[in-house]
Amino acid sequence: MRQVVEKYVEELEVLKTTLETSGDMESRRFESGWAQLLNRRHNFGSLVELWYIEDRKELHKSISKLALMLQHPTFTSHAELSHQTRVDAINCSSSDEAKVILMGRSVRREIFLQGYEHAYKESDDIMKPVLKTLGKFASNWSAQYLAPCSAFVAPSMNGKTRLLMELSKHTCVVYVCLRPESSSGHPPRSRYAAEILLDTAPSTEKLLNQFEDLILAILITVAQFFENIGDATNDFKMTEWISTSLPSKKQLSDPPFWDKVKDEMELVKASKAAKNEQFEAVSVRIQEATEFMGTENLRVLLAIDEARELLKSGATSDFSFFRIFRCALKRIPYKSKIFAVFADTTSRVSNFNPPAHEDPSHRIGMTSTDVQEELFPPIYEIPTFDLNVTAPPTTWQQLQSPFRLFAFSLMALPFGASSSLTDSQAIALLGSTVQPQLYGASRLNSKLVSSHGAQCMFIDPSQEILISEYPSQFTFSSAANEYLAFGDERLIRCIKVLTFTRRQGHLGSGDADELVSRIILLRAMQETMKKKTPPPGLNNVTMPFGHSVRLHDFLETLTGLEGLAKLNLGTIGENQKKRLLDEGQVFWNHFISIDHTPSSSDLLRKLYRGLAINCKPNQPGFDQIFTVYLQSKPTETLDEENITFCDIQVKNRKQNDELEGYSEKWTPEFAEMKLKAQNPYLVLYFSLRDSIMKPNPPSLQPPRRNPPRAARATPQPFKLEQQIVTIPQGELSNEESERRASLAFYGLNSFPFLTPDIVKALEELVDTYPNIESLHKKPSDGSKKYLKRVSPEVSSSEPSSIPKVPESIPKKKRKVR
Repeated sequence: MRQVVEKYVEELEVLKTTLETSGDMESRRFESGWAQLLNRRHNFGSLVELWYIEDRKELHKSISKLALMLQHPTFTSHAELSHQTRVDAINCSSSDEAKVILMGRSVRREIFLQGYEHAYKESDDIMKPVLKTLGKFASNWSAQYLAPCSAFVAPSMNGKTRLLMELSKHTCVVYVCLRPESSSGHPPRSRYAAEILLDTAPSTEKLLNQFEDLILAILITVAQFFENIGDATNDFKMTEWISTSLPSKKQLSDPPFWDKVKDEMELVKASKAAKNEQFEAVSVRIQEATEFMGTENLRVLLAIDEARELLKSGATSDFSFFRIFRCALKRIPYKSKIFAVFADTTSRVSNFNPPAHEDPSHRIGMTSTDVQEELFPPIYEIPTFDLNVTAPPTTWQQLQSPFRLFAFSLMALPFGASSSLTDSQAIALLGSTVQPQLYGASRLNSKLVSSHGAQCMFIDPSQEILISEYPSQFTFSSAANEYLAFGDERLIRCIKVLTFTRRQGHLGSGDADELVSRIILLRAMQETMKKKTPPPGLNNVTMPFGHSVRLHDFLETLTGLEGLAKLNLGTIGENQKKRLLDEGQVFWNHFISIDHTPSSSDLLRKLYRGLAINCKPNQPGFDQIFTVYLQSKPTETLDEENITFCDIQVKNRKQNDELEGYSEKWTPEFAEMKLKAQNPYLVLYFSLRDSIMKPNPPSLQPPRRNPPRAARATPQPFKLEQQIVTIPQGELSNEESERRASLAFYGLNSFPFLTPDIVKALEELVDTYPNIESLHKKPSDGSKKYLKRVSPEVSSSEPSSIPKVPESIPKKKRKVR
């Protein structure tokens, strides 16, 4: 405590002197304001105004640290708290209230930090393939390439930093974190390395020399460490390396390794030996000193985390720090088994791995006529998705448990007013709910990965094509639904962005039609969830827009009709209809696209994740499907015998007189669905372009209904029932007719829960025609496991199934059509 007091007195005097020497602060005003702040009579903002230092942001952090040091000295030994957290505590009306804030955020931070020390899961599938790839890159380093470096491409919370920590157990990882000075995250900023790498004063040439000196000093220090460690065991050597070079959770200053780098840097600067000779010599020393490592092709990995700071440039240079540093990396000798990797969340892949035509000046001083070297491809196959998923639920209560569903998530969705939504934010909201497939939109896809939680699915070798996707994340979808469900303007803004995206050719015609149907179904689900919230109780705790609803209630929302017991659902038998409506439960809040025809066991697994299905083209199946579970008691064990489904068929054309012919094909048998039980099911038909049915369309008359001739001949005034009818039986067997319920919806106005403004936005989306751009790429064998991990439930669980990368825009044609 004495040391804290002495530090407080010393730093307070420095602050007072700084303010007084500026000429705007007299001693009395300083002392009065400081006393008022410490006694909680002034808040932090009032003190800043009293001292006239609103524009002196650099002093604000010092003031908050000093105030907290005196008010709550015990927290000075904790991991660094952010400036805003300190201000929040200072502004509290009492010390106890401030402690609640400080303790809560300290506990959350402690939990977060413990994650770095937790045993690494599924290392064979995540870490080892990445280590092998890095080793391959290091062994291939030659004049063919621009520099010995690559980049990790993955969304926030995907575990890039944790992966670097795990790699350090197998190879020598020199970890550098360049997070902004204002950030209080972990790992903390590498102060000495940041001081050298982000030096804004020198010219380009001096920066290049400075960066080369730093790399050389790092390599010399690495060589000295392993040369001096002696004949210890391999595990001991790597453990000592980690404790010397990597930041610990309670360490705010640089690890000891950087003190030695700093000393070595001075020796390197003073040396008159040629740089190339020094690099050659130290690479030989490193290979000899690290012979014990099991990584044959990779001995040193220079890892730059939070690397976006390198994209800035100095005051006297036209080149970014990254460009200059990448040039400095060329000093690393070929076959030296030394490589570098850049990791960042908010930067796009093009920042660190741009296409050749967007990076014409690879070398400083290089002319446009010079031969351009290749870039090592980025590393994006980091399959940490779904690592925390628990065993499947056994009851309906467990199915809806938020504690179980939180395992299907990486992050939340923070968004503001609809007017402030960017295009990428709008696509992110739709991506996590209705999953639009974008073609050729590499820049937008890159932004979605870097800033909005999308998974990178594919990058072609030229870096010209990047494909992203939102896999099934229930919590992510719950947050998106909660945002979209309230206020039409939010959903309308997203639809308009989607319309603009289609005009650019990034959305196929058939894709738009089915997207509209998915938006309609999602909106119906949102409206039903808002009306039918679970009753309060310990066993009914659910997530927002993450609970089940009755199929009966969903259909009431969809049709706007109450008393569904009297609603004509086609040829279905009364007992089957009663069971479907009385026992049918629906549990989903987002769609994913699948590449297989689901069985009843597949539908049960989809139910576990709370997802609905969009069937990809050329599959024997329907357009969209969601699971319906027939349950009489919520405490009973979930059983595949109770699985059935709702199928949605979508058409975007004027009156279709062949509906009766199609109708007989909309069955699980024709779609080749393997179902364990012959349960009743529901088929919905959406004809998006029709408004009111024409008089007397014979093929669309509900079964067993024969209106008088006069009624058929005379145009009728608008009624909702005229736009919602049953699907004709056609040549459907009597047995199938008894099981199948059906409804046909004609036109966007047939959905009463859609407001006129939403209908108008959807009509614009349907009527927009793009200039289509195609993509033609397929995954390598090594990508199969990664794609299956980051696209859960997209592919069949059968051993012969192969996950597929999104291919070129297809013609919308299914076998049932």
